[in-house]
Amino acid sequence: MRYPLKDRFVAVAPSAALVILLTLTWWLYSPGLRGSFLLDDIPALQGMQTVHNVGDAYRYILTGTAGELGRPVALASFFLDDNTWPSPPYRFKRTNLQLHLLTGVALAWLSLLLCRVMNQQQEARNQTIAVITMGVWLLHPFNVSTTLYVVQRMAQLSMLFTVIGLLAYTHGRITAARNVAGGYLWMSTGIAIGGTLATLSKENGVLILLFALAIEYLILRQGGVDSPRKWNRWATVFLFLPLTVFVSWLLWRIPSIQSGFAARPFSMSERLMTESRIIFDYLGHIIVPVRQGTGIFHDDYVLSRSLLDPISTLLAVGGLIGLGLTAFLSRTRYPVLAFAIIWFFISHLLESTIFPLELYFEHRNYLAMYGILFAMVYYLFTIPSDVSKFLQASLVIFGILTAVTTARAAALWGNPLALATVWALEHPGSYRSQQNAASVWLRYGNFEKSAEFLTKATAINPDITSPPLQLAVVHCLQGKEWDDAEFESLESRLSESRYDTAVAQTLEFIFQKQREKRCLTLTPDDTLRLIRALQANPDFQNKRTRTANLYVVESKIHSDAKDYGRAAEALRTAFRHHARMDYALLESRFWAAAGEWDQSRDALSRAKDANKYSIAKVSIDSKALARWETHLNRELSRDEKHAR
Repeated sequence: MRYPLKDRFVAVAPSAALVILLTLTWWLYSPGLRGSFLLDDIPALQGMQTVHNVGDAYRYILTGTAGELGRPVALASFFLDDNTWPSPPYRFKRTNLQLHLLTGVALAWLSLLLCRVMNQQQEARNQTIAVITMGVWLLHPFNVSTTLYVVQRMAQLSMLFTVIGLLAYTHGRITAARNVAGGYLWMSTGIAIGGTLATLSKENGVLILLFALAIEYLILRQGGVDSPRKWNRWATVFLFLPLTVFVSWLLWRIPSIQSGFAARPFSMSERLMTESRIIFDYLGHIIVPVRQGTGIFHDDYVLSRSLLDPISTLLAVGGLIGLGLTAFLSRTRYPVLAFAIIWFFISHLLESTIFPLELYFEHRNYLAMYGILFAMVYYLFTIPSDVSKFLQASLVIFGILTAVTTARAAALWGNPLALATVWALEHPGSYRSQQNAASVWLRYGNFEKSAEFLTKATAINPDITSPPLQLAVVHCLQGKEWDDAEFESLESRLSESRYDTAVAQTLEFIFQKQREKRCLTLTPDDTLRLIRALQANPDFQNKRTRTANLYVVESKIHSDAKDYGRAAEALRTAFRHHARMDYALLESRFWAAAGEWDQSRDALSRAKDANKYSIAKVSIDSKALARWETHLNRELSRDEKHAR
């Protein structure tokens, strides 16, 4: 049967548009693939340098420190790109971009299913809405930092598995009307497997439970999809019971969550008030896509000290209440609007509320913006009036704006020096943006420019530890000699200033440069004096894991000097602060190198005990412990024979 040309064009157009949008996104992002690793990329990936076999790979995957669960799925995904370290960033960024495109396709599919529920007789329009929603999301500049910042693959995979899980749930829920068993199989698989993979990529994946309920009550039921038999029982097992467990866990963790704010320059209440303003800042960037002011440094964001300081806090809180009321009142007449608001709120439920995280990150909108964009496109094509033609034309302008802005942002991400400098200039009140610029300029060998940015960082936040320590590194690489007064001033500052995460990395950098004979005006003994000053700092003593890192660096300095006894002592202290198996195992090896066999056995015993605390690690680390114990017993036996 032959179809008219117009009908064939209508049938093919959405698929062609999808391919064009995917290709356009790849082309616009391509310049950004030439960029470098950034900040948290290195701590997340450098564990690959210990991977030499399958057991090492499992250890890397299962011993992650990001989040409550270690995010093993995301860590495993890095082996798609390389299995060594250091590695070229291009392949990692390319995989991130591929995941971005794949997530876009999954969103188009989900949008199509939701549209079919709301507009059952308008398939051509449904496909148009789905593809355009995908295109706007793919090309939105607010997603550039998530896509090109390698470590944010955790957020990407969490979203991808969440969307796939919701796709399976929605498909199964619709299918259950005519095939109950098949429908429940799809629903169960989507929530159980999709949710598990999403949560093991990043803890936000647990929100799939709430997203499924939003789809259920605001789309499926408002769209006339009847509940299948025994849905309440299924929902109790797969949705409500897991939610109850999660909420109970949250309530149990409240004291430790509250204590986490001791490491932040804001309280829980100040964070909640500030986040109310940040939410509207996010919405502004979603609706009006611009590049300026975006990026990964927002530590210069003004805190809300009260509802009236600044006054915009009160307005933002009122605005959030207004959005909540809008969602409630519009749930029957404008369910897609209610869905968009609730989807946005759910997306920010963890990272923008009570947890002591950084205040502002763009990647928190990677999933959140979908509901907003879907509602925008949906209503532009379903409003029954002449105004819709004008609004659809405005959508073309919006699309062009997003594409151009994303192209500019991606090109900037492909030039590390320009990117760091622009961020520092656009965020003059952010000491971290100044630190980052200093680090990049140092990488390019410009010591003067690096020192200039570090001086700015120190002036912005004089209480932070790492900028003066990093400035000392720059001076050392320049060959600047230190007088006693300057060095004592640095020691004093390190013993009193506030903890920040860059300290241990900076000390590691000093150690490496000293080994390379590139930092000769700071001797290993000088570095030990700086470490002692940090160890005496009360703000560091309150943070046991970070204090342990100081003793680990101290151990490396002693072992490099072949002073294995002092290296072992430093690791013993590190173990007291953070009972990690690898600390005790290395301590045992150092005691053996020093000929202290009893001490070596004691450390090995502590390593075994520490290994028992993690069931997931036992099968891997027990082999390493067993190998070392066999070697240690062999050496002890040999030593006893020599003694006789």
